[in-house]
Amino acid sequence: MNQVPLDFVLITERLLIRRLRESDASDVCTAAQKAKSELQAWTNNSTILHHPEATFAFIAEGILTAINGTMFRAGFFDKDNGTFLGNITFGKLEKQRSHVWWVGYWCNSEYTNQGYTKEAVAGICQFLMEKFQVKRLVLECNPQNKASNSIARACGFALEGIQKNGYQNIQKEIQDVNMYAHTPETWEAFKNGH
Repeated sequence: MNQVPLDFVLITERLLIRRLRESDASDVCTAAQKAKSELQAWTNNSTILHHPEATFAFIAEGILTAINGTMFRAGFFDKDNGTFLGNITFGKLEKQRSHVWWVGYWCNSEYTNQGYTKEAVAGICQFLMEKFQVKRLVLECNPQNKASNSIARACGFALEGIQKNGYQNIQKEIQDVNMYAHTPETWEAFKNGH
């Protein structure tokens, strides 16, 4: 069974990607507060990040889900100065389909449009597709979320369709969802520049 180790660290050109730690709670909370409007528009659990105690609990829960192998909450940080740039979470879609994984992310709004999120997503894709030999990696986003759709396309995900009324945001609004996926074939094509 593929399980991400608690001491997981991935280094890319500009980033250090690692499990979120309790000591990150203040930085994560501050970044989430700055990105509040974006997070509320595109996620269904962002309120837990707007108070230090709740952010600490969010991170602690992430440690438990990493231990049981269902989900891994990581941060991506500037590898030179340690600045928290964003969150990337990934895990198995279902226990019964352990070959299918998902990935989700958000970026500290002070650091958007600089390619950090794309770099983090591409790094995690490479890790999951090559080290864990995942057969399907899913990424879902609202069709109106231009930044997230752009990242999915830039990282080589194939748009497989739109799931009508497939998501409920934090305001309880029902929304459509763009369904993207990587398979070994799309990953190889992406790596080879196609």
